[in-house]
Amino acid sequence: MTKSNFGLYLIPSPLHEEGFSFLPEGVWETIEGVNLFIVENAREARRGLRKMGYKGDFNSLHMMEWNENSTAQDHSQVLSALQKEKKAVLMSDAGLPCIADPGNVVVMKAQEIGIPVFPWVGPSSILLTLMASGLNGQQFRFHGYLPREKAERAQTIKELERKARTGETQLFMDTPYRNQAVLEDLLTLLSADTMICIGREVHSPKQSILTKSAKDWKKTVPQIQKIPVMFAIGFKR
Repeated sequence: MTKSNFGLYLIPSPLHEEGFSFLPEGVWETIEGVNLFIVENAREARRGLRKMGYKGDFNSLHMMEWNENSTAQDHSQVLSALQKEKKAVLMSDAGLPCIADPGNVVVMKAQEIGIPVFPWVGPSSILLTLMASGLNGQQFRFHGYLPREKAERAQTIKELERKARTGETQLFMDTPYRNQAVLEDLLTLLSADTMICIGREVHSPKQSILTKSAKDWKKTVPQIQKIPVMFAIGFKR
């Protein structure tokens, strides 16, 4: 990718504070002169940029937040700034922009007004868990968060198992403080031969990505409360 100030640059963020380095050489030179940064959270973005080696002056950056709490007016201002500048960096709090992240609306705006979009490679807990799971990577689906309400969550889990039996790996997540309850539901509701992958603290020094049958997980139930986790279920092929 050659140096250019014209475009929307999708910069990945670390999945963990102690995560591994991943950005290709030359990223910062490529975006030199880009002052508009569209981020989920300004504080987290600054922290991530420092960790990734950004040497620019944060005082000169125009950081605008784009997240689930932003109002329609906030979104309008961000899109107007993008249309005016025609050059910006888009970042998620963790992982890849636009993947399990609301930034896709910003990218669609760039596509509509003819701004080139440049995605940089980086970590995705979804794909890293799938890669390490041993489950089918030819057909898979990510469902985001499971329902909060227990009965609805149980119904969803049974439906995901039904889909998994067709050969399609099912990936999902939940907030860290509900992870133990989700795991308990999985072990209660899934068939003994259903394979469950638990990706804990993916892309960090404490990473653990293990796949076992529901029957085997019941023998030693891991404690995953308040720990970032990606779940996947499927069947041996």
